[in-house]
Amino acid sequence: MDVFLDLDPIEKENISNKDLANLYLKKFSPILDSIGERIRDIKKIGVSYDTASVALYDQAKDLYFLGYFVSAIMVCRSIAEYLAYEIFFEEVEISGEEILLKSVAENLDFRKIVNEFLYNPKKGFIIIDKDSHDLFNEIYTLGNAWIHPNSLGKVVKIKDESKMILGKVQLLISSLRDVIKDYDVSDGKLIKKTTARKKIRPIALKSSDLL
Repeated sequence: MDVFLDLDPIEKENISNKDLANLYLKKFSPILDSIGERIRDIKKIGVSYDTASVALYDQAKDLYFLGYFVSAIMVCRSIAEYLAYEIFFEEVEISGEEILLKSVAENLDFRKIVNEFLYNPKKGFIIIDKDSHDLFNEIYTLGNAWIHPNSLGKVVKIKDESKMILGKVQLLISSLRDVIKDYDVSDGKLIKKTTARKKIRPIALKSSDLL
């Protein structure tokens, strides 16, 4: 029978936190070239709003770099949820106290937020475009395949799958969280464009909650 033994050979009592961290980081020494290759391969998203979804994207990227491919996919699914929640709160025209609106958003199913409120042309809801709508659903479906145990055993190149879903998240972040879409830079200042997305409620800048 296969067993998992979490036997940590490092003596932690008589060592500083910094030295302990360095010992842990040495485990990545054999794959530094691969880590560097993955870092070089992922493009930057540019100037984005500092929201929880963007902070999670940064974490998903780091997981991919370090080779934690399944974890990166799972975090990408969470990014889609966080971003859908943020856009719902900022732009859906529903009256009520802020705490009530947040509660409504948190209790709605992800698919309902995206498919009923953010992009539903039949009912006149076009807060995001169809491309973003499709990306939201694709990311969530791919993420679900790795979160639910009955999908284990699926034969894929997990590194490639992780990179693919990260790329889809990057497109979504670039589309919905790009500061430069809303502002011009003039004399070192950000000047809001007349074409900037109209926010009913302020953008929730709260990435520090995740750090």
